[in-house]
Amino acid sequence: MPETEIDPAPSDKTKRRDRRRRVARGTDLSTIGLVFPVAMVLGFLAGRAIGGVFGWAEGGGLIGGGFGLAAGFYNVYRTAIGLAAEDESGPEREDHGRDP
Repeated sequence: MPETEIDPAPSDKTKRRDRRRRVARGTDLSTIGLVFPVAMVLGFLAGRAIGGVFGWAEGGGLIGGGFGLAAGFYNVYRTAIGLAAEDESGPEREDHGRDP
């Protein structure tokens, strides 16, 4: 008799899909914790380098840090909008609310 693969019960599929959604959500949230300070540091360093060319490294660092801070907040906003879209769309949406 040939072996047939038994399809998991719908409840098992639902459990797996819910677990994947929770992991994806946790990954999106942990991205905020990483990208926010990295954006600030990179903005500061880029601003300091550019400011150094013009003889005003400290001021350039402050301005670059401000741009990095703005980029970090933008990333938080974008992630929050994506998570809200995921909550509204329900479990059938697989792209986590992100634009294609």
